[in-house]
Formats: sequence, structure tokens, C-alpha cells
Amino acid sequence: MSTSTPWMIAFLILFALIMLSRAGYANPPGMKAPWPGGITFQVNQGNFGYISHNDPHTFYAWDFDLPLGTPVVAVANGTIAVTGYRNDGYGNRIQIRHVNRAYSLYAHLESFLVAPGENVWQGQIIGYSGNTGYTGGPHLHFSIIDKENYSLPSIFSDIGEPVEGQCCTSQNWFVGRVVCNPRSV
Repeated sequence: MSTSTPWMIAFLILFALIMLSRAGYANPPGMKAPWPGGITFQVNQGNFGYISHNDPHTFYAWDFDLPLGTPVVAVANGTIAVTGYRNDGYGNRIQIRHVNRAYSLYAHLESFLVAPGENVWQGQIIGYSGNTGYTGGPHLHFSIIDKENYSLPSIFSDIGEPVEGQCCTSQNWFVGRVVCNPRSV
């Protein structure tokens, strides 16, 4: 047995314990697809995708094939925590803090219509899909994350747990109050 084997075993045990502690779904109750109701898009990459969903920050992420400029909507009620561009691969992003203390992350956006501190309602348009950051083309990168930006297991109430290649039709109809907020990046 090599001297690195005990360290590898310890690492694997620690990794398994971390993953088990994150078991269960972390999404806000009633979470729906992040685009307007009645529209169908395909999943380009699902959870644990081989292209870029291969680390703890992206394990439980989805890439949806939203064309450039498609409206992106809040998956559940919450408060805008983060908007803006970061040079970390996600480009323009929005993060919404939900009542269960999880955050929804919307990345590679063309523009956004919200600002930190604003309350948003499920189905409200918060921005438009884009091609910013590290991408192979326009799409929406979406995941539920914790405050350290680790992705968490989640399930949509309207489209379930979509897998790569699956076409999903949103049932995320805006029923909140009317908001007119023309801010953009």
C-alpha cells in the first residue's frame, strides 16, 4: 500500500460525508422552471454533466437551451441578493434568496431587470438569457446554491428533475403583483 492511499481513503470518506449531509432537496417550496409558462426548452446539460457540471459548485446545475434574449423568471418568491457580472465563468448573474435560505442562481444573462434588496415573485421576469461568461453559446445556467455557492439537489414542481436532452414545458405563470422596473446592465 502506497503512502498516499490512507489520504485518498480519508478524502473519499470526507467527501461522502459532505454529500450525505446535503441529501434531500434544497429548493424553495413550489419551485418552477426559470422561464415563462407555456414555453418548452431542452436541457443541454443536467446534473453531474460531463462538460462543466463536474465540481461541487455545479454538480446539481442545469443548462437550458434558452435563445439569446429569452425572458428569465423567478422560480419562487424571494429577495434579490446579487446581480452583476463576475469574471468567474458565470458572466452576468442573478441570485435570489428564498424563504428556506437557499439561493437560486441564474447565469450567463444578457441583462437583468432587478437590483439587490428588491423582492420578486414567482414568475416575475428578472432578466434575459444571454451568452456572457464562459459559454459555448446562449443558454441559461440554473441551480440552487447555498451561501458558499455550493450547488444543492433540487426538483421543480412543474418539470421535475430534467435530464440532458429532455424537453421541458414551464408552468411558471406570473400571478404576483405587476412590477415595472426598467433597470438593466
